[in-house]
Amino acid sequence: FGIELAANLAISGSLDKPLINGKIETLRGWLSIFRNNFEVISGQLTFTPPLLTPSVSLLAESTVRTINGERIVVFLEVSGTTDNPSILLTSDRGYSHDELLNLLSSGGLYTGENTEEGGRSKLFLSTSKPLFESRSLKSFFRQIISLDTFSIGPVFSIEKGTASPAVTVKKQIFKDLTLYGHSFLQSSAGEARAALRYRASPRLALEASALSLTTEQNVAFQQDIIYRVLSQESRGAKVSFEGNSAFTRKELLSYLRLSQEAVLLPRYVASLVNTLKELYLDKGYFDVKVDGVCIKDKFNRCGLVKFKIKEGSRYLVYKTVIKGEVPKKVLEKI
Repeated sequence: FGIELAANLAISGSLDKPLINGKIETLRGWLSIFRNNFEVISGQLTFTPPLLTPSVSLLAESTVRTINGERIVVFLEVSGTTDNPSILLTSDRGYSHDELLNLLSSGGLYTGENTEEGGRSKLFLSTSKPLFESRSLKSFFRQIISLDTFSIGPVFSIEKGTASPAVTVKKQIFKDLTLYGHSFLQSSAGEARAALRYRASPRLALEASALSLTTEQNVAFQQDIIYRVLSQESRGAKVSFEGNSAFTRKELLSYLRLSQEAVLLPRYVASLVNTLKELYLDKGYFDVKVDGVCIKDKFNRCGLVKFKIKEGSRYLVYKTVIKGEVPKKVLEKI
């Protein structure tokens, strides 16, 4: 995928609990799903305090051919939050979401036969290829639009020649390929930098970056080879979960905003435990119990963090009884 974005964000609060308000909008872009290119028509990420998880809105379209040459315009709509997106496929021919999902995942292996069942045509697979599941598409989008880390800390500023506070976002695209973005908070020239780093070995990395300043007309590009001769830095803390079935390990790490490079101090564990409890309580697990243990390394940091989770039963509202007259506007909100 390739997307050009424009951001308008305001950050307030404290370093421990930053409040983010604003939007990140798409200017142009494309997505490739099952080798079908979708052109992004519109899209935005909206941050609303005190939530750190943004809501997403995306509309894209693609023209897909069936095996007999029929052209179908498919629309892709994504809504909800980045950690729980809702995906809907529609078309100019009135086909259902499942039919279009099968069309995309099969590579157009449809007979395209038209039958007048229920007043409109239907699509049929021409092979016995298994149907692609919607949850896999949802997982794909969650991986694209989510961030691995969002932090505020010192980063070297070319404008000032010193370390300056900056907002840093990181997205691990593949195991050894990571995308970084830095936006400096106290830059008079609006300094921002994006970098793509490939980790060739534990000591060697290749990096391509772009630097933008409002005082300069052109964007500066550079390539670097990074070789680590000697380092006393400890590796990131290993995090393990026990007893989780409602959420996967990846989902829990994403909610905690932890990556494989996260450095954790023992005093942070209690806060992470409370965050996990909030996640389960929000999803109806009111009897949940979470314990966290930090096993220190030689740097007195957490070399290993173990979370033991007892989820308990999930409580759901299965019936709502309303007595008396309720205003229509209230009913619409319910």
